[in-house]
Amino acid sequence: MVSPFMLTSMLHTCRVNVYMAVASKRGAALAGTVQAIRKRLDLTQAAFGAVFGVRRNTVTRWEMRLTVPRVGILFALLRMAETDA
Repeated sequence: MVSPFMLTSMLHTCRVNVYMAVASKRGAALAGTVQAIRKRLDLTQAAFGAVFGVRRNTVTRWEMRLTVPRVGILFALLRMAETDA
């Protein structure tokens, strides 16, 4: 029998693996996508960050490919990009 702790750990590992797969697959295009979505909405980095509850410098790091958005934000951005296509 799997303990609740072990099950939680396994679920977390699965989420991280999915996140990393999506991020690496789309990582190169994601930076341009973040900026394209932000510009399409005519928002500053600060205003765009406020939509997702992050600071302006976080948006800058996404656009420069220094970091990748958290899972929920990443999927929201990918959905926004797909509706733009």
